[in-house]
Amino acid sequence: MKFICLCYYDPNTINALSPGEMEELSAACQPHYEEWEKTGKLAVLGGLSDPQAWKTIRPTDTPDNTHSRPIITNGPYLSNSERIGAFFFVDAQDINEAVEIAAKHPSAHTGRFLGGGIEVCVCESFQAQASAV
Repeated sequence: MKFICLCYYDPNTINALSPGEMEELSAACQPHYEEWEKTGKLAVLGGLSDPQAWKTIRPTDTPDNTHSRPIITNGPYLSNSERIGAFFFVDAQDINEAVEIAAKHPSAHTGRFLGGGIEVCVCESFQAQASAV
């Protein structure tokens, strides 16, 4: 099964870090990345830009008007005090194994620097396009 894991952070917490704390964060992440990668269960990994650069597409169709154009707005779909900074997909037998793998990610061990946490979600369907990978 595939699981998507969303890594959240608190922008106020990370923006308050000094240069020395940023170096400490980087050093704290390295051993966790190494353990996490050793699982061999990672399918895809990505980091996201600041949400101010995002766009949201909202449908406007109704039962009476099925040909309306969607509305495009600036920013994330959900306004939230915590933001998604990264995501990854894992291959696991079940949610418990997915949580065990996700718990090795640095975001599960760097709350003092990032706040946030990791959300593990079951993918009911997953299709990778050959040209997309």
